[in-house]
Amino acid sequence: MKFTHVLSSVVAILFLSACSSSTNSVAESDEAPKEAAASVAAADENANGYRCERVPVTGTRFTKKHCSTAKQREDTAAAASSAVSQITRRATQAGGPSSN
Repeated sequence: MKFTHVLSSVVAILFLSACSSSTNSVAESDEAPKEAAASVAAADENANGYRCERVPVTGTRFTKKHCSTAKQREDTAAAASSAVSQITRRATQAGGPSSN
């Protein structure tokens, strides 16, 4: 009984000490690519109007990264405006919602 208690304590200490250890070399090596990617992304945003934003995903708390150029955003806005115009035009041609 006492052996089991001591053994479980030793195992718990080993697990906890393994979880708390970290190496700085891994953390530092991860930061360099992030900084390089950020500078490249900033250069692209300035040159091509490239921009990334986080868009919420329906049904979850998560977001999805969506990147686009200025031209793509303009095309999307034009397509959305055209769709709204078509829907409005069809609704008015059909007589719109009935008021019974």
